[in-house]
Amino acid sequence: MARAKKKVESDFTLKRKEANVVNLNASLGAGRFSLLQGQENSWRARIAAGTAVETIEHPGYWIHEAARGEVAPMDLVEAFCEDGSWEASYRVMFVSRTDMKLSRRWYIEHDPGSSESVSQEFEVAWISPVTKFAVRRIDDHTVVKDGFWPESEAHLFLRNHLRTLA
Repeated sequence: MARAKKKVESDFTLKRKEANVVNLNASLGAGRFSLLQGQENSWRARIAAGTAVETIEHPGYWIHEAARGEVAPMDLVEAFCEDGSWEASYRVMFVSRTDMKLSRRWYIEHDPGSSESVSQEFEVAWISPVTKFAVRRIDDHTVVKDGFWPESEAHLFLRNHLRTLA
């Protein structure tokens, strides 16, 4: 049994050495080299605020886009969370009428924000892409001030606002 294992290892080593040999007669072949813009599409997805990147990586998340039939394998999808917390780029690997399998190319977390609760009376909340983050009262949702981006700026304002109230 030990001999068989040794033989498999040596066969693997031999194949690996063969793979590193450069074939000077090889060529790419006709029809395998073309302009990128004619071969794939690039899509931009504005992801709702508060959505985790793991959520959009689930194939069923894209059911509506897959059903349209416009997205194809090898297309690119640039996803940007509208609260500005992260963005990611994906390559479409598989598409059916019910799902879309993506492969992550890169991911950037811009502002992780802060989930710390510094007050029982006020909260920092994402309002909209225009209004951005806002500090508002919890009991009646009255906005104290809005227009903060990133989220950490709203938390800083809230801390300073609480000091002036004290």
